[in-house]
Amino acid sequence: MWGNLQSDRSGISSDASLRGCYRGTPRSQGAWALRKLAEAQTRAALQNPATAWEAFASDRLEWDAQAAVPVDLLLLAYMRWCGAHGEPVLAEANVLVWLTAHGATGRTGPLSHVTDVLGVRVMD
Repeated sequence: MWGNLQSDRSGISSDASLRGCYRGTPRSQGAWALRKLAEAQTRAALQNPATAWEAFASDRLEWDAQAAVPVDLLLLAYMRWCGAHGEPVLAEANVLVWLTAHGATGRTGPLSHVTDVLGVRVMD
């Protein structure tokens, strides 16, 4: 019944064409499927802006009590990272809340109106 698959509608001419896409042992096929599933789950998890921010923070931020970075420079580095990784950007207010919750503080200069984030450094 399944020995000879011929269908003009689907373009499958024989069961040999189906076997061509399933190479290797069942164990290697299973390993390949598990790798693809893990990659898909990782991509899906990183589509959350908060998860993307946390990945950026662990990859590019260094915590140091003596460090300070202008918030615009921090956000620019984050947005560039998101663009390079195809990730959505978390809103600035949420980034500042996260930084504050993790020990950083904000300081605005009296004349310059530039906000610095104290306690964190952006690494290249």
